[in-house]
Amino acid sequence: MVYNTNIRALRYDARQGKALTDAEELRVKREAERYIDAGGLRRGGPRLLVPLNRPARAFNPFRSKPPKIDAEHVVVRFEGAMVARPFIRSETPPRRSRNLFQEFKLAALADLERVERMDMMRAPTWVVGRPALRDPRSPAAGVRSRWIDGEHFIARLKKRGYCYLGSGCYSTVLYKPGSNRVVKVSRRPDNWLDYVLWATKAGYAGTFAPVVHSFRRFNQGLDGEFYVAVVERLVETVNDIERRDRRHRAVKAQGFLRSYIHANHDQDGVAADRLFAGSLRFAVELRMEFRGAGLDLHAGNWMTREDGQLVCTDPVCEGRSTAPSRMRNRDLRALQAA
Repeated sequence: MVYNTNIRALRYDARQGKALTDAEELRVKREAERYIDAGGLRRGGPRLLVPLNRPARAFNPFRSKPPKIDAEHVVVRFEGAMVARPFIRSETPPRRSRNLFQEFKLAALADLERVERMDMMRAPTWVVGRPALRDPRSPAAGVRSRWIDGEHFIARLKKRGYCYLGSGCYSTVLYKPGSNRVVKVSRRPDNWLDYVLWATKAGYAGTFAPVVHSFRRFNQGLDGEFYVAVVERLVETVNDIERRDRRHRAVKAQGFLRSYIHANHDQDGVAADRLFAGSLRFAVELRMEFRGAGLDLHAGNWMTREDGQLVCTDPVCEGRSTAPSRMRNRDLRALQAA
């Protein structure tokens, strides 16, 4: 039999009649195609021996006639452009086999490099400057205050008439009725103050970051370290808004910004910027500034003001703060004007 590699068709020789059943012809054709796909034309030559594997059956002239072939194998001859040519030794060294895993790895690294370059292009051209840090050997560091820890300070505020407003994994927020400010007390040390200083210096305090009027750190460098900050009072969290209205623009923008920062989906960043102008630049600078820190951007860490402005209240949650031990309102205003 002859198999043409150009049209992928099987035919009998010129002097050979139909000797195989349709099922056997199909099997021979499949074996020939499998032989070609496995590279048999380059290694084994232009001929293939296919076993028939016919089941034994008795001759019954009234039902069917046996096939007109007594051989147990069929010889298939290949013709066409894919038939191997005579081997000629070349002076060029043989080509090394392709390592698909290595190619996939290099392609993935190239994609990561491309993403990093895109991030750098979107990043600001200036570097955020933080205020000079206080020397850890100064009297403010290593001196225990009269407060044991943050829980002790919170209990004292409640005795003075402050009411509980909310809490998270690291801090508790209290307020006094009739005041437009709240007091944030940390129960465990974190780097939220670094976020406050960066947002104030970058000009986001009052827009996408909360306005902090003052803060102070206690028991710095000791067990029971905590800080107290006076912050503007916001209206409600995006998590509360989502329970009431999932189509609210603050809920959509929070989801878009979270997807952009964590998964680098550019279309989500553009969609968030259409809802709140300037939010894309805020997300780019936030990701660049706290690249090595874990960003906690769930709906409970986003709030809104009375005018509907979206505010990222507490996106960082890892590490100890490098902020000064104390900054008053005038110090933060000077930092914002710098």
